[in-house]
Amino acid sequence: AAVTDLDAGMVTVAQANGFAGMQSNTAMFGWPGDRPERLARILALVRKMSGLEKCSLVYRHALKRHAEQGRTIVVWWKGREHNGDLMLLLSHLLCGSPDWRTARVVLKSVVHTEDERRHRQLEFGALLPEARIDAEVDVVVVGQDEDVAEAIRSHSRDADLVLLGMNTPEPGEELAYAERLVHLVEGLPSTLLVKNAGPFRGRLV
Repeated sequence: AAVTDLDAGMVTVAQANGFAGMQSNTAMFGWPGDRPERLARILALVRKMSGLEKCSLVYRHALKRHAEQGRTIVVWWKGREHNGDLMLLLSHLLCGSPDWRTARVVLKSVVHTEDERRHRQLEFGALLPEARIDAEVDVVVVGQDEDVAEAIRSHSRDADLVLLGMNTPEPGEELAYAERLVHLVEGLPSTLLVKNAGPFRGRLV
């Protein structure tokens, strides 16, 4: 059906799209350039998709000469109850494609103390065998007064693809959150922002 509003049309297509009785569960958006106001519009759509229990992906491409062998996918983990499980699943599925079959997956996380680092490493040690996903682990300790975004950039520099989780901003907060995301991804390799809003969030791996 024809629609008079593009954003409303996207939501309509997301609800109606499917095949053979199976409904789609994920919407993917392209990075709108480093203009926060355009990203804010996408974030408003992400919130609507979340209300429909549909996951959202925003892909930002960065030019880089990919090695024929030894590609690296970095997954930044905050917790299974957020977006980490979907990001791990996506990295695992990507490694099944011909171009990424030899890629290594590195599960990274930011903590602020050595005690948190040890706890997170134990968490990963239990999670990865349970999920049957082959990934390396790197827990980064960042001081309370240090810039987390700069730490993420520093520890993602050699990656070919970076996966980061997204929150869902409240109405009216989209622009402020978009500005933080633009700052976060500045200087990163190709990046996939992930919002897990499906009915199985927290239980995918």
